[in-house]
Amino acid sequence: MPLCSCSMIPVAQLMNSLSKTYAPVISFLIIAPIVSPITLLLTYGVLGFYMTIFRVLGAFLFALVVAYTVDILFKKKEKNKLKMVF
Repeated sequence: MPLCSCSMIPVAQLMNSLSKTYAPVISFLIIAPIVSPITLLLTYGVLGFYMTIFRVLGAFLFALVVAYTVDILFKKKEKNKLKMVF
């Protein structure tokens, strides 16, 4: 999802409130600035096609490893949700 750095925090906060773990939020915060169209075009212009592909694939791999590690090490506490019983 192409977002600027200013709009990433509210989206991450929304994802955090909807998800059961921190892993999707962390992976989003890592990968979103890298797959921004402006960043991709600048990387392509400066470093070329192969380095752009390498950078994107490396970032995806890094985000997956970090998200998996965060999922193992940090658990969200369950909130007491009010359940209505009829």
